[in-house]
Amino acid sequence: MKTILLVEDDAGIVELLKDVLIDEGYRLVTAYSCREALHQLETLQPDLIICDLILGDGSSAEVRRYARTQARLQHVPTLLMSAIRPAEVANDSWYTDYLAKPFDLGDLIARVERLTDAD
Repeated sequence: MKTILLVEDDAGIVELLKDVLIDEGYRLVTAYSCREALHQLETLQPDLIICDLILGDGSSAEVRRYARTQARLQHVPTLLMSAIRPAEVANDSWYTDYLAKPFDLGDLIARVERLTDAD
C-alpha cells in the first residue's frame, strides 16, 4: 500500500481527499501545517507528498526543502496544489507536478497514480 503525505490547511479539502484516496487504496497521512508536515517527515517515508502551496504557517517549499536534506526523502515526488497558476510559481520548481485548484478528482487520481507508480 502506497503512503501519501497530504499537507493542506483546508479541512474540507483534507476530508474530500481522505475519502477519495483511501477508497483508491492509498494510506493517507495528513498535516495541516508546515510544522506538522516536518514533524511527520521525521519518521514517515511517503511515496508521494501532496502539498498546498501556501499554508497558515509558511510555504510548502519549506516542506520540500526539508525533504531534500534527508537522503531517504530526496526522490519522493511532490504534487503541488494551488489556485496560483504554474507560471506564477515557476521559480519554485521544486515540485514534480502541479494541480490547479479547483481540481477535477479524476485528474487528481490520475496524477497520483502516475507519480506513485514512477518508483
